[in-house]
Amino acid sequence: MSRPAAIPCASAPPPPVQAAVSSVCCICMEHEEVHGTRLVQCRRCAICVHVKCYGLRLSSPDAATWLCQSCTYFSATSATAPTVSPQCAVCPIAGGALRRTNQRDVWCHVLCINWIPELFHSLKGGFDEAVDISLLDKSRSALRCLICGLRGGCIQCVSGRCAKAFHVLCAFRCPSSLLFTGYTADFQQIYHCKLHLSDVPSSLLTSKHELVDTSWLQLPAVQTYAKEHPVTSEGKCRFCSAKVTAINKDGHETQCLLGWLARQDALRRKQELHRLGLKPVEIVYKKKDTMLLASRSRASINDKQHRCASVLNVAL
Repeated sequence: MSRPAAIPCASAPPPPVQAAVSSVCCICMEHEEVHGTRLVQCRRCAICVHVKCYGLRLSSPDAATWLCQSCTYFSATSATAPTVSPQCAVCPIAGGALRRTNQRDVWCHVLCINWIPELFHSLKGGFDEAVDISLLDKSRSALRCLICGLRGGCIQCVSGRCAKAFHVLCAFRCPSSLLFTGYTADFQQIYHCKLHLSDVPSSLLTSKHELVDTSWLQLPAVQTYAKEHPVTSEGKCRFCSAKVTAINKDGHETQCLLGWLARQDALRRKQELHRLGLKPVEIVYKKKDTMLLASRSRASINDKQHRCASVLNVAL
């Protein structure tokens, strides 16, 4: 495994995790003109979002100098006190569009808010409101992602009682041979693990709207790591050297690469906290009835049509 880039010294704030160059919104995965809404890019971390997807109200002159919410916070606070770069407190995946929650210094991916049922259902107004992070099901923190292998903030396959779990961002970054994530023709949100791809009704296969984010493959760190492990025609993974069949090789190598990236993100985060002498932020959960949570989690599958139609309407 390659050694991660050195973390800057304490006298200089660390650079943000740069998003890959993209003309696609990192929330809805659509291009600028698809929803008839403007695409803006943060001048510090380079994430691209639709104005409506991120809950923005911008005039034309603002777009050229726009900072996302997390970069605005970091720029304002790091000059006067040691400040850790904002990161999602729900999942361990770095980067992406973040929004402040209703708890101090606790941030969350917009994608995590949109796709974790109890967080999305807690929104009372628009996407510009601070989500009540205390409503998050605490048991999600113990779920291990089948893609990257790290714990925290996972959703689970909607097929029956399947317990396979995965981070929202990992699900979006995976090809459909590993996970299927997207919408059906009637705006129903679906996410199936590899073992249950056949559960997607054949009648919906021509009308599904698959959501896949491939921009992470253009990240400099990923490009460098991939070059250090050139493509091979041998029947083994070029990253972990495990034996794989030709039909499964691409999916296996993508999973290995995503796992490596997630571990690098986690290491970078740990080093940054150590450098600044800070502890990770913790979510303060509300006390909830465990049985009620389990019931709500399964019942949420039946609510997806209403929920997903609302998500899409935000971007329209």
